[in-house]
Amino acid sequence: MGALHQLLEDAAARAPDHPLFVGPKGEVSYGEADRAAGALAAGLRERGVAPGQCVALLLPDGPQFLVGYYGILKVGATVVPLSPDARAPSLCALLRRCGAVALITTGKNSKLLSGRLDQLPQLRLLVSVSPVQLEAQGQLSLIDWEAITRDGRHSAPAADDDLASVMYTSGTTAQPKGVMLSHRNMVAATRSIVEYLELQPDERMAMVLPFFYSYGLSVMHTHICVGGTICLAGSVAFPAAVLRSIERYRCTGLSGVPSTFARLVHTKAIDKFDVSSLRYLTQAGGPMTPALTETVLRTFPRARLYVMYGQTEAAPRLSYLPPADLGRKLGSVGRAIPCVSLKVVDAQGRPVEPGEVGELVAQGPNIM
Repeated sequence: MGALHQLLEDAAARAPDHPLFVGPKGEVSYGEADRAAGALAAGLRERGVAPGQCVALLLPDGPQFLVGYYGILKVGATVVPLSPDARAPSLCALLRRCGAVALITTGKNSKLLSGRLDQLPQLRLLVSVSPVQLEAQGQLSLIDWEAITRDGRHSAPAADDDLASVMYTSGTTAQPKGVMLSHRNMVAATRSIVEYLELQPDERMAMVLPFFYSYGLSVMHTHICVGGTICLAGSVAFPAAVLRSIERYRCTGLSGVPSTFARLVHTKAIDKFDVSSLRYLTQAGGPMTPALTETVLRTFPRARLYVMYGQTEAAPRLSYLPPADLGRKLGSVGRAIPCVSLKVVDAQGRPVEPGEVGELVAQGPNIM
């Protein structure tokens, strides 16, 4: 199946000058991103980060997040993406729970650890992309991003079953739990999604999803897999700015949750923007009402809409509803993604008859 970071390395080898990121602050090519990730991996290794150890990533969306993510993988470590909006108590609890030996973050977020380092005896290294607002104490070493990504290059091999990532769930019904995903899990899911979405190297994704979120990460991985471009379109809190980005970058795809599409289609100025470049839309993260679905289809008539279902444990996709079936299957989660099988069973694990209520069970290489 191969290592997850091989996706970036392969894309960089095919087209090193092709833009991976475009946004208000310029472009980052595949070659630049891969070199920076390799340098980060070398810097982490030189400072004692070893294969199999956990490294937490607490960065805002953008190129540095991607470089951090793949750099951690290239050293053979396990990446733990965390919300940049984390509060001090929950951040320390998650760092302690996963046993992170290093944290890559901003100077602003580093101060969340002030007065709490005694709770994190395993944390030995803090890498900051901006001036650090924390003093080194005891076992903790501080280093800035530029210094650790300046020289060297490294990429460790990874077995299919090696742990690639620990992703914490939202904890809406209980305490967040760490979902452990192997390289096999994530690469299998990535290739399956690429297959049913029919993604091509000329894709330009209007990125509005958080990168640390499993859905956002899958969008990142799938576009890197085909060598596409990720366009930083901004937050849907400012829908007009997102629509302006779609027009400016001639985006071919847009992925979101129901609230994403609700905000966009109800923007008063939507008719002022040319969004005809959109070829496909993907929706997950909860059910979308039939009324909203129909409004989305009217608003983006040239785009195919894929309704999808999954879980973080599935890295993160289990099923999709083909656009051609939307009319007759509205409300359905669709069919199993390629290389995954789904069945509905009763409490004893026996398949139920059509129309009966049961539990959905999945099998496949991307399932834990």
